[in-house]
Amino acid sequence: MADGSGKSRGFGFVSFAMASDCAIAVEKLNNSELRGRKIKVEVASERRVKSPPKGTSVMRRSQESLSTIILIAAIPFGTDKAEFNNWVQQQTGFVPDCIVLPSPEITKRHSSARVSFDSPDTARKACNKLSTATFRENKVRVSPLDVKVCRLIVRNLSFKCSESTLVSVFSDCDPGVQVR
Repeated sequence: MADGSGKSRGFGFVSFAMASDCAIAVEKLNNSELRGRKIKVEVASERRVKSPPKGTSVMRRSQESLSTIILIAAIPFGTDKAEFNNWVQQQTGFVPDCIVLPSPEITKRHSSARVSFDSPDTARKACNKLSTATFRENKVRVSPLDVKVCRLIVRNLSFKCSESTLVSVFSDCDPGVQVR
């Protein structure tokens, strides 16, 4: 949002973990008003990567860059973090770091959790084990989470608009939104 001097550039990037949350944000906030200005919200195009110098090889996506996070949806709303943490550990055999988060696209009866593990391999194995699991009689939906699934560009921001303002506006669509 700001250049090297800390001065606002008039635009910012908002990253979502799930493409569905990204789509909700575009639908809900495009052409809305923020601090007296009509903002434009749209999916940002992929960054162009410069070609490597001749004679160097391009490495494929390494194990370290794969996600250590999985998303578990259709959890009863208001689930206790400790209870859910214990359930994930019993189902997978791995000790997770669970955060139960409300999900705006699911009714108030359900929420979702982002569960992080110590390695991408552990996250992949846990995802496989949980894919057929049931929590409190609900079949949960599980998917690996790529932290950069969707990135939006927000244009026509006031030069006084701060990152915290954007976080508060976009966190209605995804509580874990990242702004830059």
